[in-house]
Amino acid sequence: MGRSITPVRVKDVTIGEGTPKIIVPITGRTPDELHAQVEALSGQVADVVEWRVDFFGTLEDTASVVAQAHAL
Repeated sequence: MGRSITPVRVKDVTIGEGTPKIIVPITGRTPDELHAQVEALSGQVADVVEWRVDFFGTLEDTASVVAQAHAL
């Protein structure tokens, strides 16, 4: 028997129902790398862009992480 999937809503995108979604992770270790990855997405189709903060080089510096989240 198949498992039931509970849809998840991220802003105006519902994941788990309808057509498959395109979710693109960004994984830069530095603000410059993140900026370059975001710029590379310009003009591309993506339903959700996910920042994989666990790759960020100054993960232990909360202020740095928060500042980068605002910049993104």
